[in-house]
Amino acid sequence: MPNDISSEVIDDCMVLSQLFKYQLITLGSNGVLVVGKYSDSVHINHIPALFAGDIVNTNGAGDSFVGSCLALLSKTDFIQKNTLSEIPFTALCNISEKSRIASIMSLKSPSPVSELLTPDIYNESNTISN
Repeated sequence: MPNDISSEVIDDCMVLSQLFKYQLITLGSNGVLVVGKYSDSVHINHIPALFAGDIVNTNGAGDSFVGSCLALLSKTDFIQKNTLSEIPFTALCNISEKSRIASIMSLKSPSPVSELLTPDIYNESNTISN
């Protein structure tokens, strides 16, 4: 875990894991924390931020991240089979890594959500391996 992420944020994740099985916490220039509770253990993975370059507009970057996460989740077998509670931690991390792309695109756009966002930005068939 990078030093930029405070122990208070980690403590909050642990508390929230009592209420929520999954957490995706965006940390701006510090990336994303993916948190998943499985049985009695809590898994935390830090995904570093992508380099944004020149930022044009911060409005909509979080919306782009969440929308991308939901779109990618909707393509998984776990949604199709109504077994989202069984999604592996690695799949959540994969989805979060890919969703950073949508955030970066929106940060570089004068619009809150980049008009360049399409399913093609992931360079795959938009399915997450199980």
